[in-house]
Amino acid sequence: MNAFVRGLILACVAVAAVSAATAILLFSVRPQIGGPLGILYWSLLALVASAMPVRLPKGVVGSVSAAPVLASIVGGGPVAAAIVGGAGTTGSRELKGQVP
Repeated sequence: MNAFVRGLILACVAVAAVSAATAILLFSVRPQIGGPLGILYWSLLALVASAMPVRLPKGVVGSVSAAPVLASIVGGGPVAAAIVGGAGTTGSRELKGQVP
């Protein structure tokens, strides 16, 4: 990976971290999601959904991991969705650095 791509990835991660920190300061987690246990539930559900892609005709592969993230937006608000989206959609390939 060249230096430009590495810098671009670092910039994206920095913007995402600042956005998440700002959301945490401005919004609170709604009680309808069930607190930390509810966030953990939706995160695990998103993780399982992202690990099981849906195969469509003509070789198209889709992911249904957006559904738990959208549900966490409705139930818990933007902060809960940021936590669920960040934790629930991170796959083992990202952690091992195997993403092309």
